[in-house]
Amino acid sequence: MNWLQKIARIQVQIGNVQPMPITTSGEKVIETAQGEEIKRIVETAIKSYYNRFDPEGYKFISTRYSFVLDKWTEDYNGVLLSLRILPFGGKPGTEEIAKPDDPSYDYYQKWTGGKTNRTIYKTPQDAIKQIPADPNLAYRGMAWEEWQSIRKTGFVQSRGVYNLGDEQSNYTMFGYTPDTGEHYAHGFAPLQYQTSFKRPSVVISVPKNLLLTHQDDPKGIPTNELACKGPLSSSQIKSVWMLIPTSSKTGGGTIEFRLPWVKAWEDKETPTGIFKIDPTHATMGSGNLSVITGYAIRQLQ
Repeated sequence: MNWLQKIARIQVQIGNVQPMPITTSGEKVIETAQGEEIKRIVETAIKSYYNRFDPEGYKFISTRYSFVLDKWTEDYNGVLLSLRILPFGGKPGTEEIAKPDDPSYDYYQKWTGGKTNRTIYKTPQDAIKQIPADPNLAYRGMAWEEWQSIRKTGFVQSRGVYNLGDEQSNYTMFGYTPDTGEHYAHGFAPLQYQTSFKRPSVVISVPKNLLLTHQDDPKGIPTNELACKGPLSSSQIKSVWMLIPTSSKTGGGTIEFRLPWVKAWEDKETPTGIFKIDPTHATMGSGNLSVITGYAIRQLQ
């Protein structure tokens, strides 16, 4: 079974794009793809890229976003896909109009009709302004899926996919302040873990005295973090907060994937000098991954 037959489950739409080159001699295009075939190529590229770094990456991103291919460009290195990222589940919002105290107010007035390129959604009535800081507690930000795992297993324990090397093996990291927890739950989190309408992010707090510090392990624990080695009982969680989206980038975020040309003549039936694109080795180009641009805080416990 080749990559064109492996149909992914992520939702991809194809805009008004021309047939895409998929086989070339270097001097001329030999074969192109269009319609559903382009869609399968895009799906394969997204799935291959996110699963390469994180076994759950594709599953997580497919529950949060759909993608729209707006255009492609081709050169001697391969094909570059330009996509929009649209969040699932957002209720109708209103386009934000810049206020006079906005640093970019004059720019918005001149170039965008006063609009900030953000869409605003209703803030929950029970939202709080900020997570209260307690010097006796540490804070961990996480994706919705990790919170559900804690509820199911009864333990707090990171999968460690984005831990820094062997020094942090079996560590679950925490911050000293609520801001750090929020930052790791959304702002610093990879796209597939960020807060969304379907999967809000979560911040928990636990007693600091249960955790290790930089002094305990200078190589594995940064000075501004704490860590638990091994599982921590969920009974130690003191409070839980949920981050609910209140604004998004109007029109969605953007992302690029580069699909390289690879030798096709390893197949004995293909003449030497023929290249094909390989979406299973897609790499990320530039983009704006800030799909959700603001959130409100609700306390769960």
